[in-house]
Amino acid sequence: MGYVIGQALGVAAMILGVIAFQLKHAKGILGLKTVMGGIFIAHYALVGSLTGAALNTVVVISYLFYAVRNKRGGKGPILPLIFTALIVLVGSFTWEGWHSGLSILGLAVNSMAMAIPDAQKIRYAMLIKSPCCMTYNIVAGSVGGLAYECASLLSVIIGILKYRKREGKPEIQGGDNNA
Repeated sequence: MGYVIGQALGVAAMILGVIAFQLKHAKGILGLKTVMGGIFIAHYALVGSLTGAALNTVVVISYLFYAVRNKRGGKGPILPLIFTALIVLVGSFTWEGWHSGLSILGLAVNSMAMAIPDAQKIRYAMLIKSPCCMTYNIVAGSVGGLAYECASLLSVIIGILKYRKREGKPEIQGGDNNA
């Protein structure tokens, strides 16, 4: 029964993630992704994925720190470096096999992408993150996690195409981090 509830939570989290892709402001995106991450923590715990639950805990904490940082106007690589180190450390302690390494890699790339001021470069980084996390979710049996990463990858590809530089035309500025 816990497994079924866990999968339902994963689907609910995925829906929140897809909604977050559509929000216009970083505050709303971070807020919704924080709630989504909390639901994913419960999801991974219920489907028996310790690495997924632990790494999503680090990600949720990072979202809270980024929300405060953004509110104060701060930028820079310090927080992404700290959270990348935490992801590697926590992932190492909860190692479940080769697929844990892919999740660690994907989330470390995602963490470092938070320091990139160029939205298009962030999208390119997500081309590494999403396939790594998709593979982790397949092996871990996470339906919601897999669906979320598929939606995330599709959104990133659309963003890359939408905001690509065109000959003789400036790049459209804007966008958000669809991680």
